[in-house]
Amino acid sequence: MKQKRVIVTEGEKDTQILKAILPDNVIENLDFITSSGYSSALSIARTLLINGNQKIALVIDSDEIEESALADKEDFINSYMQKVRSSNYKIFMFNPSIESFITNDKSILQDLMGKKLTELEWYKIKSEPKHRISYSDLTHSLLNKKNKTLRTKLIAEKPLKELVAYLK
Repeated sequence: MKQKRVIVTEGEKDTQILKAILPDNVIENLDFITSSGYSSALSIARTLLINGNQKIALVIDSDEIEESALADKEDFINSYMQKVRSSNYKIFMFNPSIESFITNDKSILQDLMGKKLTELEWYKIKSEPKHRISYSDLTHSLLNKKNKTLRTKLIAEKPLKELVAYLK
C-alpha cells in the first residue's frame, strides 16, 4: 500500500503559495493540512505520524535569521517528532518565511507582480513580505500558464527542490 503524502503548513497563506508553486503531478497526490501556527503544525504532524501510514512534509517558517538559531529550532522539532519513533517526516524550513523565499530574487518578484520595482520598493517588500504581498495576486500570477517558467525557476531552489523530491 502506497504511503499517503501530507504537507502540514503553519497557515493558509503558506498553503496557497505551495499549491501555486508545486507541480500539478505532485499536488494531485497530496493532502494539505493548514494549521494555525507553528505549535499547531508540530502537534498536527506528530498526531498524523502516530495515527497512520503517512509521509509528512512539515513546512514551517524559521522566523529566525541566525544560523545557530535555525539549527536549534530544527533540533527541537526533531526531538519533539522523534518521540513518536517514526522517520516518515521531513522538515522544510523557509528562512525566515516562505514569503521571503519568493521576494529574495528581484527579477522573480517583478515577474510575479508584473511591474518593475525600485530598490526602495523591493527593500520594503523584502523587509515585510507577509504584509506587503497580495496573496490572491501572487497565487493567480503563479498559476497563470505563462508563468510555468517562473514556477520551474522557484522549484529549482532549495528548499522547494528538496520538498518536491521528497514528495515524489
